[in-house]
Amino acid sequence: MRGRKRTVTLLPLLTVVALLRPAFADDGTLTIRGSIGVEVRAFPMRPAYPMQDGDSFQGSVTASAKVSWASAANDVVIDVAPFLRLDDTDDKRTHWDMREAAINVYSDNLDVRLGVSKVYWGVTESRKLVDIVNQTDLVEEPEGDEKLGQPMLMLRGHVDGFEASVLVLPAFRPRTFPGVEGRLRPALAVDEDLARYESGERTERVDFAGRLKGRVDDFDIGVSYFNGTSREPRYELAGAALAPVYDTIDQVGLDIQATLDSTLLKLEAISRDGHRGAGARQFTAVVIGVEHTLSQVAGTAWDVGLIGEFNWDDRPASAPPTIFDRDFFVGARFAFNDDGDSSALLGALIDVEKGSIYATIEASTRLLESLRLEIEAGFVLDTGDGDFVLRQYKNDSFISVRLMHYL
Repeated sequence: MRGRKRTVTLLPLLTVVALLRPAFADDGTLTIRGSIGVEVRAFPMRPAYPMQDGDSFQGSVTASAKVSWASAANDVVIDVAPFLRLDDTDDKRTHWDMREAAINVYSDNLDVRLGVSKVYWGVTESRKLVDIVNQTDLVEEPEGDEKLGQPMLMLRGHVDGFEASVLVLPAFRPRTFPGVEGRLRPALAVDEDLARYESGERTERVDFAGRLKGRVDDFDIGVSYFNGTSREPRYELAGAALAPVYDTIDQVGLDIQATLDSTLLKLEAISRDGHRGAGARQFTAVVIGVEHTLSQVAGTAWDVGLIGEFNWDDRPASAPPTIFDRDFFVGARFAFNDDGDSSALLGALIDVEKGSIYATIEASTRLLESLRLEIEAGFVLDTGDGDFVLRQYKNDSFISVRLMHYL
């Protein structure tokens, strides 16, 4: 069984490799980019749980590359993008992943993508509800924006401003989790080796997804459907650890963005069915918001985007846990338009029922032509008595500083 699992997982990559030789017979363009980085993550508070490492600083190094080959007519593009992180504290955070290893074939009305790749869906800032194809790489950052590469066959047709995509997803990628010694984990560590699946095919189940999107006047509209193993697990107690449980689900999604001059109106909504457990039922979740951009604020070169969103989620207690049940998100996006291409995003998620507050910072600036400084932070400012999820991370406020050298 284990050998078969490896074969299924590597099949898209082997297919890409087999296609490389005939593709390179054509004159084309080869582009190689990469980066190496050093990261220090600081935790101002002592860990809450006995098994966690007590050091205030956690160091790691990263390396990534993006190798792209495009045919002379740009109708065939091959992308390969490996990623590696070595962490000095949490062995679960030390990992590598093939983010991309895919061949893309383009024509006037139909595109084909085969291999390991990423697909991004959604428009809102605080939460990507409809973005369900790729698995979250949770050891990279707690907000869930980093994704693992997903083996796929994608057919995408486009005509008159409308685009339809059909995806066949032949291998499931389990979510990554911090280890027992790591920070940014719940009271009981999640043991990936104890993973349970509703499907008897486990990680070899073939999932399906599709999306139709288009533009109508000022509105960009997307409608999506997913049938397969949930990328978002629920958890069951397994001794002194938590076992992730991956149910087979159906999810229908809707995303809309209206562009009205300097104002964006945004909506994401899903309806999901299939999670098991006591009291399980179909549930709905919605994010609705607005982003208004102010240009050249107070006579400076700065552009500032003011963001406001509301999250609503009526999932039952047996479903995968979330902090986005009744929450406002307020934030500001800064583009400083300077020589360093400096930017920043400040935000706070405020639970209107429980009183919890979680604030985030993302900022970056270029120091030299190939050197960039990045800052990421998350602060648990308050946890209400009823906020069972966020309270488990109350001591895990952090600040990450990364120095990235681009090759």
